Amino acid sequence: MVNTKSDNVNGYHARCDGTMTLRNAKDGAAITEMKKGLNKVLKKYFVNYDFCLDGDYVDLWIEDRYEEEYIMELLNTLSPYITKGKFACVGQDTSAWRFVFNPEENQWNCEEGSIVYGFGSYTDEALIEEMKRRGYKVTK
Repeated sequence: MVNTKSDNVNGYHARCDGTMTLRNAKDGAAITEMKKGLNKVLKKYFVNYDFCLDGDYVDLWIEDRYEEEYIMELLNTLSPYITKGKFACVGQDTSAWRFVFNPEENQWNCEEGSIVYGFGSYTDEALIEEMKRRGYKVTK
């Protein structure tokens, strides 16, 4: 997925943030358990981080050394408590990727990204395929 080799002796760095929808924000015991697990993983692996509970949502931010196994442990800690979520990352080399929660399989899937500044770089076929992938009905 991401090339984690770097000239930086502290490893590959990335900034990641996302919002997750809580399964039951009114269940105080479950929220307390989630916060405890989240704090444990964050303190274990990361230095620069923050999270905030806001009604039915939890917002999470990290800017630190990137190790996919640490990110997955963090996201998997949230899995039992959420119904949906996205966690997007941008690496020190400007590569972009995100993790999207699949509630049916109770797992996070990684999607690699790229920045496209205009549709001019797409061929007609590629643009149509992309629009269909996003759920649009396309007619020519």
